[in-house]
Amino acid sequence: MTLRDIVKALRQTYCGTIGPSSCTSRTRRRSAGCSSGSIDPLDSELPAGKKRHILNRLTAAEGLERYLHTKYVGQKRFSLEGGESFIAAMDELIQRAGESGVEEIVIGMAHRGRVNVLVNTLGKTPTELFAEFEGKAAIELPAGDVKYHLGFSSDVSTPGGRFTCRLPSTRRTWRSSTRW
Repeated sequence: MTLRDIVKALRQTYCGTIGPSSCTSRTRRRSAGCSSGSIDPLDSELPAGKKRHILNRLTAAEGLERYLHTKYVGQKRFSLEGGESFIAAMDELIQRAGESGVEEIVIGMAHRGRVNVLVNTLGKTPTELFAEFEGKAAIELPAGDVKYHLGFSSDVSTPGGRFTCRLPSTRRTWRSSTRW
């Protein structure tokens, strides 16, 4: 789809009236895309394999969140809670970027969900992550800093070939010449 088509479809979906209560007559329901109980005018039919892949990405994201929540109670981690679809979206973006010949992606993001992106998008092993949470990894952090502020880089495989994905460090080094 072109950007214009995407914006049009999103406007139809999220800026117009939706829901069965706004579709009172059969004619209005059909014209608004609400027939047969459907209220989303976007054509969202995906192949079964794609649906399974998305489900696997969502399950991996949610599984990591649940594990971290129960295993590392009280550890500062800024969970992904409620943003699990971000992992599936990032996966799709990376796969399409590889098909388009992209050579590198640099992900700039805030703390929320960063741990999940490290594992489920960039491929940092859970063993590495857990060692950092347990203080077993050889990393030096300033006082009060958290482990996932460190950067991480990996090569990802896509149908279009391998390329580098980086999540730069969020740590800021204070220098007197630096202006914030």
